[in-house]
Amino acid sequence: MYLAIDTSTEEAGLSLSSVDGAVVYEKNWISKRNHTAELHPEIEFSLVSNDLSPDDLQGIIVAIGPGTFTGVRIGMAAAKGLSLGLNIPILGIGTLDIAAYPFSNMEQNIIAIIPAGRGEFACAIYEKKASYSDPAIKLNKIKDDHLASFNEIQSYIELSEDPVLICGEIPQETETELQISFGKKVIIPDSQERLRKARHLSYLGNNRILLGDFDNAQTLLPVYIRPSAAEENFDRKS
Repeated sequence: MYLAIDTSTEEAGLSLSSVDGAVVYEKNWISKRNHTAELHPEIEFSLVSNDLSPDDLQGIIVAIGPGTFTGVRIGMAAAKGLSLGLNIPILGIGTLDIAAYPFSNMEQNIIAIIPAGRGEFACAIYEKKASYSDPAIKLNKIKDDHLASFNEIQSYIELSEDPVLICGEIPQETETELQISFGKKVIIPDSQERLRKARHLSYLGNNRILLGDFDNAQTLLPVYIRPSAAEENFDRKS
């Protein structure tokens, strides 16, 4: 059994999947900065409710960001602790990849975003590869995770010849402005459809498990697209 953990942002989730990729348990919830208090009880409940113990786990799948510094750090610490403590494999999946995954059967290119503060967004852009049948392969990331202003996102939409699908965590004011500015050139799924699901993390992880493509728990790093406040304060004082 594989345990998937995502605490990248307030959209948190856990899922359990079998070796053949079938998801047998999933919980998604909105965590109001309570990841530390919530995560370990949720992990314990996911195992107990399925008559499992930690020894039944064969690997850990974890969302590695971008997201909030605290959220990403808590999820990765738990995942690494389980991987090292139980001596089982670990693999990391990008948070924006999880957000984009459920829309991989659409016909449009995709921009996945997560607010990064100061009016900026963690952003990745995906090109559809319609010749493939596997949704995990259909999405080709043509611009990797980066920090983008709202103007940069608008510029990409303006330059695109075709409509663009926007997914992820989109503030209401951003959604409204995009719809007013671009009309039918932007496709924004309903907010409930855009919620990250732990099962999608499991699916993406399982595609790599089948290839034996695991990470090293000692060297697996989070994806941060800007320095932390503490790092910025240190740089200013240096």
